Amino acid sequence: KHPLMTRETPTLEAEKPTKQGPQWRFTLKAGNDAGCRLHYRTDKGSAFKTLPMFDDGTNGDLIAGDGIHTAQADAKLVKHYYFSAEYEQAAATLPTRASFEFLELK
Repeated sequence: KHPLMTRETPTLEAEKPTKQGPQWRFTLKAGNDAGCRLHYRTDKGSAFKTLPMFDDGTNGDLIAGDGIHTAQADAKLVKHYYFSAEYEQAAATLPTRASFEFLELK
């Protein structure tokens, strides 16, 4: 019942990544006041790397301030991935148990 443990966490919804030339484009709906990140790796033996996601109409993001965050990553470097989002006092990941459970590009 600790106040920080009962905060409402961000609700995350991801679309299927799209390949655009030599890059994958990842999108995550999380609200426009969330700080979002893409975590990715090449294989199970590698550590996850992190990229910021944008909702400002730049870096592959289509519409600024729509709550849909975007990141682009080199297609050669991404096989496993997950997302994280945080507000001032709460955070969430997709999938929920990331980085033990992760999404995979095939």
